[in-house]
Amino acid sequence: MADSQAILDRAVAGRNIVRLKKICIDEGLKTNENRQKVWPLLLKIYDSTNFMSNWSTGEIKCKDSDIIGLDVNRSLFGLDLTDAYTEEERIAKRVDLSNIINAVFKFKPEFHYSQGFHSLCTTFLLVGDQDLGFKMSYQCAQLFVRDSLRKSFDEALVPSLMLFYTLLRKLDKELADKIEGYYRFEDELSVPMFCLSWVIAWLGHDIKEYSKVCRVYDFFLSTHSLAPLYFAVNIVLSQKEIVMETNEIHELHHRCEEIVDSLDIDKICTQSYNLMKKYPPRELIKEGTKPIPKDSPAVLYNNEIEEVFRHDKADEVKTIGLGLVLAAFSTLAIIYSD
Repeated sequence: MADSQAILDRAVAGRNIVRLKKICIDEGLKTNENRQKVWPLLLKIYDSTNFMSNWSTGEIKCKDSDIIGLDVNRSLFGLDLTDAYTEEERIAKRVDLSNIINAVFKFKPEFHYSQGFHSLCTTFLLVGDQDLGFKMSYQCAQLFVRDSLRKSFDEALVPSLMLFYTLLRKLDKELADKIEGYYRFEDELSVPMFCLSWVIAWLGHDIKEYSKVCRVYDFFLSTHSLAPLYFAVNIVLSQKEIVMETNEIHELHHRCEEIVDSLDIDKICTQSYNLMKKYPPRELIKEGTKPIPKDSPAVLYNNEIEEVFRHDKADEVKTIGLGLVLAAFSTLAIIYSD
């Protein structure tokens, strides 16, 4: 653990973003303290003190304040961490959360609040504080979840969600046929609604353990805005037997709500990353049945995950080269010993 922490600390000090992403992908960050250091860097906040430093000055209201208030008043329940709060602690956190969400839409009036975003902001608040929570939420809105904050889901989120079928069919035609059968109406295939909250709330509505939620965020923040989609595909693949046993769409929704909390999150992260390397987002998007806007994070930030892929490839080459060298020395040692 000490060596791993030292490696992480050096990567933070040197702003080695690719190394930090690999740590997040492979093992996660383990503690709130590490996430307070690393998540801002993954969100392109390189000076957290001076970034948007005056965000809390003045009235913090936006056009969606009323609906935000309704969601905030229902928030900070359902996690093992927040369920332990006193009512006074919960009320205080709700004030912070309300300020965070309202400020995001105050400074980004072109965005439109949707349910699910408060779940993301809650996690950023719990990892940091009100100030860091706002800054991470603000950046996440732009760099990762912009498509769910457009005026209509049809603009970009629906085309992205439809890629679920494209990806699943590559891996398991039988399972794809089963799920598509629930969402095909008069030959028109609609979005897989059973995984909508997984995609827009990053499983924050479904997982009850705070540490698991943070592990999911480690992975999503270090990869690509379509990572939740790859994650969703791997969830249903890992639970194929349960999905195939369902007979009605509401049963599919109910069973999928039940299975998430018991998943091996580390395993799903590994499987999702490997799937991402096999079918990269840039190539998957080209196969979509509906076009994704050019200003979508899914389109804009492919170079960054591809840089991580290249880093992986270089490490693999080094490992193979070292193996060959060691094998050659071993052979020579045998020869000379004779």
